[in-house]
Amino acid sequence: MYPARRKHTSTYSASDIESPTFWHPNTLAQAGDRVLYVQVINPDNNIIGDKSNITFGQDLLTYSKSESVFYENQALDVCAIVGNAGQDVLKGLYTINIFDAQRQIGSTTLMLK
Repeated sequence: MYPARRKHTSTYSASDIESPTFWHPNTLAQAGDRVLYVQVINPDNNIIGDKSNITFGQDLLTYSKSESVFYENQALDVCAIVGNAGQDVLKGLYTINIFDAQRQIGSTTLMLK
């Protein structure tokens, strides 16, 4: 059996959104098992995907997908596939935020035509 092929596209008919993440080494992050939280916000300002919640103290984070990684104080490639869970994929600008616990460590945008 061959692995499924993923086609990169900028058209809004895509059913999944791929969140590219590149985690740079830094002196604040400790090596070891980590959970990264990916938050994908559609053009209507709604979070898509799993829409799960996690609480850090008094802070509530709603996220689209989580990914467990082992961080070794070196640059780390992480890719999370966020399904649209039957929701309509809209044309427009998507915002993708990456969190390590409650701390935002990255953000980017994606335009679907």
